[in-house]
Amino acid sequence: MNAITPTLQLADPATVLPTIRRGLAEERLVPFLGMGVAALSAPAVPTDYDALAAALGKRVALPRRARGNPWAAAQYIESSRHRSTLDALLREIFASPVEPGPLHRFLAGLHLP
Repeated sequence: MNAITPTLQLADPATVLPTIRRGLAEERLVPFLGMGVAALSAPAVPTDYDALAAALGKRVALPRRARGNPWAAAQYIESSRHRSTLDALLREIFASPVEPGPLHRFLAGLHLP
């Protein structure tokens, strides 16, 4: 079921940020930051689909159809080398800690429930 969700007009940050804070405080809003937010802190882990596909391709010789496509690469690795191999590769790829970025710190500083 799709819920009707209000949208915010992002033209005025002075209005938008308090509205977001109020929505978080009232537990009506859950932030989905997306993978691009982590990229702001330049982590050593992939932060987009292309980077994940490249990381898998460095570790496993992939057929042409799977190169550059993280879903096809994962499917190939799982079917040819077993799920445990894919799990191990993903743990290795995402092993480095990612430091919180400015938006993460802002949200943490709100001290919400």
